[in-house]
Amino acid sequence: MSQQWQGYGLQKAFETNLRKNGVMMLATVIGVPIAFKYGKKLLNKPLILPANRILKSAGVKEVKL
Repeated sequence: MSQQWQGYGLQKAFETNLRKNGVMMLATVIGVPIAFKYGKKLLNKPLILPANRILKSAGVKEVKL
């Protein structure tokens, strides 16, 4: 802890930091796993997949890039 917090103690420092940074911390704890979950799903699928489905219905086997 810095010198300015020595007189207040660890509990007061924790409360102050939580008050200042609590919203951002909560958003990060909740938001990052959700972003990774959906980002992984979006980036995992090939971009040509919808076109392959349309072409398959037209009789073409598949298109690869």
